[in-house]
Amino acid sequence: MSINDNIFSNDIKKSAVLVGIQLPHTTSQELESSLQELTRLVTTLGYNVVGRVTQKRSTDRSLTVLGEGKLAELAEWTGGTGKIGNLVDRKKSKAALKWEEEKQQNDDVDETDAEGVDLDSEAEDSKSIAAENKKSAQIVIVDSEMSPSQLRNLESATGVTVLDRTGVIIEIFSRHARTKASRLQVEIARLTYVAPRLRETGGSEDRGGGGVGGKGSGETSLELDKRK
Repeated sequence: MSINDNIFSNDIKKSAVLVGIQLPHTTSQELESSLQELTRLVTTLGYNVVGRVTQKRSTDRSLTVLGEGKLAELAEWTGGTGKIGNLVDRKKSKAALKWEEEKQQNDDVDETDAEGVDLDSEAEDSKSIAAENKKSAQIVIVDSEMSPSQLRNLESATGVTVLDRTGVIIEIFSRHARTKASRLQVEIARLTYVAPRLRETGGSEDRGGGGVGGKGSGETSLELDKRK
């Protein structure tokens, strides 16, 4: 599922799993308070919070926000693969492959703190998921603002819709807007939020081979999404 698949629908009540990232400047109390507030927001939308996945990280700018171990744990909640799939199967340049290798090494370093302690192994973050809760979540909500590529990567790994805190707030305003002016303002905010995500979650393959330097019949589904 993607950000384009009518995530603002009021009709379906979903089970949600929350994701919280504790950065170096964030205390455990601040993380807990923020997650409690997010739980209230999600409950207001009619979603049922069934669990949490939290992790200490040195940054929230990595490709999937979570480390490999926590990403696999999150995928257990949703029934996803825990792996990022490629939107387009195309040959990568040597520079791109080298960049990805270096990026993966940096992400692996983030799994360990300055003293070499594996953050995933901490007791507070290593609770196993009960069998009845596995594959029970239909939506993932991250307690921070995420980039379009991070949202796309998490959706690919979990197999469900992913919202960040901004997306949740926009949906709340969308449901409570009553006047024509307020509905218009909310729609502008929603489109502003969704538009940059078309590049990551929209079309993936060309429809056909256009001529060199021209679109021809090779217009991409991404361009069709943007026009829509």
